[in-house]
Amino acid sequence: MKIEKIDNVGKLVEVIDSCQGQVELVLDSGERLNLKEKDLQRSILKKVMGADGSIRNIELVAQNPADSMKLIDLMMAG
Repeated sequence: MKIEKIDNVGKLVEVIDSCQGQVELVLDSGERLNLKEKDLQRSILKKVMGADGSIRNIELVAQNPADSMKLIDLMMAG
């Protein structure tokens, strides 16, 4: 799913950590990075975070349908 803007990156991390399956960040090159790996998660999220602390225009893929719903709920909550 493509996400236009996330203002609360801390909440995003909480949701990803609560997911049962893998949550992957899809890069423009098509490469997928598993955001469930904590070291990778921190470094990648810092790279995609803007100067205002938000994240814009990313694509996430959750392997578990229930995890996808958690991410959708996060987006809907703003």
